[in-house]
Amino acid sequence: MLCILVVGGGCECTGGDLMLRIHFTGNDLAGVRTAARPDVLWETILSFHRLRDRRGPVVYGEWRAEARTRLGGETRLLAALVPSRGYFPTS
Repeated sequence: MLCILVVGGGCECTGGDLMLRIHFTGNDLAGVRTAARPDVLWETILSFHRLRDRRGPVVYGEWRAEARTRLGGETRLLAALVPSRGYFPTS
């Protein structure tokens, strides 16, 4: 059995850390598929979330500064479509 523990971000409902523990059996792992290539929409959305987020300045600070300079404020349309918090897309 493989166990993955993911910890990170803040939990909106409790204000504390979010923890997710997933247990995989051999059968679960046998059914796992990986994408042949990254999904352009998800890469864009996740990068945009990271761009808006203030956390992780040591890791992402330089990238954020460069990306903001290169984008020159051309994120207004994307900002109108992508929620600042929570799961995207919503149903």
